[in-house]
Amino acid sequence: MSRKRVKLLVDSLTRSSKHFNKSEVECLVNLFDTLVAKASSHFAGAGFDRTVFRDTLHSAFGLTDEVMLDRVFSAFDRSNTGSITVVEWVEGLGVLLRGTLEEKMKCKIDLYANIW
Repeated sequence: MSRKRVKLLVDSLTRSSKHFNKSEVECLVNLFDTLVAKASSHFAGAGFDRTVFRDTLHSAFGLTDEVMLDRVFSAFDRSNTGSITVVEWVEGLGVLLRGTLEEKMKCKIDLYANIW
């Protein structure tokens, strides 16, 4: 992605993000690009798949429960495409890491509702 497109994307995500400042969004976009590079060529440029997502959450947060990781992936993948886009990545991490109690409760209810 060109520098200009990255800057426009970071600016847009910073305006829409309630949980991250500009430098944090920039770091998350850079991490996203790194994860996309790991993804299979099927998703290259569009996002990364469930395997990369699960590996990332496992290494970053120590999450090991496969069912829960699949549910979290589904919560992030709001477009239901089978890959996580940069917008879904930033917004999902916003709720997961810095969401309000209300946002986290809604997310947990959605996660557990899908299990039953």
